[in-house]
Amino acid sequence: MRRTRGFTLIELLVVVTIVVLLVGMLLVAVQQSRATARRMTCQANLHQWAVGVQHYAGAHGGAIPGRGQGVQQPTVIFDRSDFWFNALPPFIEQEPLIAVKDVRPFRGGDRSIWMCPDLQDTGKPLYFSYGMNMWLSPTKTRRDHIDKLGGTSTMVFMAEGNGSQCSLLPSTQGYSPLARHAANLHIAFMDGHVSIYSADYVGCGLGDPHRHEIRWAVPDSDWSPPSP
Repeated sequence: MRRTRGFTLIELLVVVTIVVLLVGMLLVAVQQSRATARRMTCQANLHQWAVGVQHYAGAHGGAIPGRGQGVQQPTVIFDRSDFWFNALPPFIEQEPLIAVKDVRPFRGGDRSIWMCPDLQDTGKPLYFSYGMNMWLSPTKTRRDHIDKLGGTSTMVFMAEGNGSQCSLLPSTQGYSPLARHAANLHIAFMDGHVSIYSADYVGCGLGDPHRHEIRWAVPDSDWSPPSP
């Protein structure tokens, strides 16, 4: 009679080890795929906002909407129709912030053009995953024009923020841009393109490093930024 040969203990351990390794590799691949999808969503959101400001400028003789409340933290003024978060949405087929949730906070993970998928819910009110360049159109009487920015492909329009500040500037203060994607962040430029940079390169939490391809300062502007 033939004897049926079964797995030895060593063979069984080898099989189990291989299965565990394959499962681990699969989980890593799934996590990387999800992270990539979140980054792409964030990039698409910023691109939409950049398209919106171009359409707005085209309809307003080149003028750019107000960047909203400045260095105060957090932003608490939501009802100004000339601020970007109320002025731009109609140009990208969205509702103004004042009408979206009756100015109730969003939550981390909300799926909308307002929220980056990687913005974590900290329990604090969240309104702005993204903030406009603080140097642009700082007051009602100081409105910048898109054709006077010294090159739209290098002028920052919008970047990722901490959820509570509607305008941003590289700084050691709370209104600095925030890197959410493995120490990287997206920046939208006035010509509509979006690029990703490391936090250090942009100056997050440090101050503006004055990169020639990432310009925050508006030429000939009489607005003085707060101290870094």
